[in-house]
Amino acid sequence: MSKKNPTEKEIIDWLDKDKNKLSLLYNKKYINYSGTTAKKYYYDIISKYLLENINLFNQNNIQEIGRKKPYPQNDKPLTEQERTEIYNKKRGEEWFARGLLGYDFDDIGKIKYYQLPIKDEKKQKAGKIDIIAMNEKSILSIIELKREYNSDTLLRAILEINSYFFQVDKKKLRKHFSCSEIQQVVLIFKDSPQHKQYKQSKLIKELAQKLKVKILVLDYRVTLP
Repeated sequence: MSKKNPTEKEIIDWLDKDKNKLSLLYNKKYINYSGTTAKKYYYDIISKYLLENINLFNQNNIQEIGRKKPYPQNDKPLTEQERTEIYNKKRGEEWFARGLLGYDFDDIGKIKYYQLPIKDEKKQKAGKIDIIAMNEKSILSIIELKREYNSDTLLRAILEINSYFFQVDKKKLRKHFSCSEIQQVVLIFKDSPQHKQYKQSKLIKELAQKLKVKILVLDYRVTLP
């Protein structure tokens, strides 16, 4: 089986094999392939397949993980000096997410929390939600952040936040943040690889819409210190 330059058939075969493990699909290596085969982008091939199997994305196939432990205190904003240092040194998305605490955005409201854990136990397979935001209508956004130098595909980010949406303990989330609604968001940067994919691929846009994932583009040269 080819790995470096898989064919469309190989990609489809892998998806057929993995479609019943949707909660971990975003972690598969081929989801991050950004190249082409027979003049088709891999992420377009995958997006088309997932659109044809969109009914698989449900709470039965991606099960909620009940959480008993309280959430850690990840809501203390940084100083402007600390924010600037984190941004300039490219210390990683976790630090950058913390640096966004307190910022207010038109579409999602104020950034209130970063690195929110989904699981209770180490053996559980689930990641952390990069950022939590809430607007004036008490709509809570769970956000997957991709910095401008991140090479992950936009497709991976969409599938990741969608998995977290199904996995997170929504009852506990609503109680902790006193929200009325929960929405999924992917936050990307202007002119980043993910932004270029978003502009280029109609299939990725359609998949995001079907999964109710909102794509927001951040122009860091204007918004951040």
